Amino acid sequence: MAGTDKDYQQNVVTIAGTGAMLAARLCNFETARSYMLREHMDFLDSRVRPLLRSMQGAWVDIIGYASHRGGEGYNQRLSEQRCQKVRDYLDALDDVNFQIVRGLGETQSGSDGEADNYGWWRAVGIYVYATRPPRAPADDGRSTEFKIRVLGGASASYYAQADDYTFEIVDTKHDVGATFLYYGFGGTIPLPPQIPSIPFSQVQAGPFTPFRTTAPVYLSDFDGAAELYQDPGIAYGWDSMGGTYRLVIESTSLYKAGVSVRPSIIPISGGFGLATPSAGSASFGLLKMRPPGSP
Repeated sequence: MAGTDKDYQQNVVTIAGTGAMLAARLCNFETARSYMLREHMDFLDSRVRPLLRSMQGAWVDIIGYASHRGGEGYNQRLSEQRCQKVRDYLDALDDVNFQIVRGLGETQSGSDGEADNYGWWRAVGIYVYATRPPRAPADDGRSTEFKIRVLGGASASYYAQADDYTFEIVDTKHDVGATFLYYGFGGTIPLPPQIPSIPFSQVQAGPFTPFRTTAPVYLSDFDGAAELYQDPGIAYGWDSMGGTYRLVIESTSLYKAGVSVRPSIIPISGGFGLATPSAGSASFGLLKMRPPGSP
């Protein structure tokens, strides 16, 4: 298009193969003017700004051009002014990192001299470089933060002891929980014969105790071997002294994953219950997760 004042057929032309995330040429600046066209501003608002805001470490290069119309020094200044207009427009709303802002004057324009005022030369090139922020890892349903409480249960003992308790464990990150049945067998510390007692105790739901794991796990990973201890104590209704339960979770899933529970022995208080004086007990058994919806 030598020897013409004709505008280029598009005011904004995207450019491929530059290595930039987005590259475009804003064409058809008015002759001898540095003001952007409305379409130039629309492109910066709809394409460049959203990209800059979504990227990490983004930067922008701006290269200005002018046709041969006019003197060489004038065209150098004009290309610089066009760059500055684009920079100012982007900088007005965003803190943009500009690496290169340079006017090339008429040095890149056509070879027909002052007669060639084609709109392709009356332009600014804009190049957006950046790296995307790291994608947040998908939530796979595992957690490190939990809480546990006893829902109810009973023990029967006469030297040997059988424990049958139900616990609730809640994943506090996702606010989901599951019930676990504990069945264990062990022993109790006998009291002197002059202290009356019955070989049976029971408890209802108590408060939650928080605990955590050293790496993310699923609720189902607590299914497996466990130990249950009970401190010396006595309980009648809501009144109790001692008698705290202490649970150790030793499932194969945790062991294979190299995950530990903190604290390793979880203290759990009971609710309303009945227990005659006891010197304490210990049992070894299984903590079994109940399927959702099971009675």
